[in-house]
Amino acid sequence: MFCVNCGNHIPDDAMFCSRCGGRVAAPDISAAAIVPPPRTTRRKTAAAQKTVRIFDWTIPGIAAAVLFFAPFGIPAVIAAAQANALARQGDAAAAQKEAECAKKWFFLALGAGIPLYVLIVFLAFLCL
Repeated sequence: MFCVNCGNHIPDDAMFCSRCGGRVAAPDISAAAIVPPPRTTRRKTAAAQKTVRIFDWTIPGIAAAVLFFAPFGIPAVIAAAQANALARQGDAAAAQKEAECAKKWFFLALGAGIPLYVLIVFLAFLCL
């Protein structure tokens, strides 16, 4: 076989000319020559399969403890931390129960804190 650019003699299986570097011919690609890579499936570990997703009440609990009423906000944070630990362990029922407990403490802190702030503001206006 000869190069179409410079006429140099090149082997039949060459794709480029050794003298000018020009492309000789497109490689022969047939459907049989293209082999897809083997499919690999990753098995999830037992711990990954048991992971449960629940709503994380940690941030709302901290906000309730700091902004509204700390005696009810702190138990919300503790219950949320326990719910997250149970969810990581894969105990869905217990994690959901603790998340509901954290939710209850959050709304108790909210319910106690807002009227307390309203009372403080009302008393502040009375003293002016």
